[in-house]
Amino acid sequence: MTCGLEAIGKSQTWHQPSFQVLAIADGEEVWVTETNLWKYAHSVTKVKLSNRGLNEIPTIVFQLPNLKQLDLSRNTICSLPRDILDMTQLEVLDLSKNFLENFPEVPNSLKQIYLKGNQIRDVLDLSGSQLSIVDLVDNPIESFDSSCFPEGAKVVINR
Repeated sequence: MTCGLEAIGKSQTWHQPSFQVLAIADGEEVWVTETNLWKYAHSVTKVKLSNRGLNEIPTIVFQLPNLKQLDLSRNTICSLPRDILDMTQLEVLDLSKNFLENFPEVPNSLKQIYLKGNQIRDVLDLSGSQLSIVDLVDNPIESFDSSCFPEGAKVVINR
């Protein structure tokens, strides 16, 4: 079963009545709304919300327990809520071209993070994480220590 969210309505928050998300479930398009969320929530593994003018992550995202890939690139997000740490199935997170100034705390399950084109200056110690790909291109990184990353991780950075 593959399922992904590909579009978002005019509203950016779940509780507004005009909010709806186009999802693909078993090869068929379905509109996920507040009234049928629980019918599809466990099937959704991929969400693409790039270039939507979002300044925060819509709360619906945290209600998708099997979400593996989350694309929030090309928005105006400055920080992530602590709820992101509860996303225990998340493996790929794309936050490229947002307004992040700090390297975000991420769930232990994360394997790939894309942070290209933000304003990140410092990197957290991620040596105990499962990350295999970290993209930090086009960030004003002030200091870089490869020991902050897991052994064998592909870290892309320009200095």
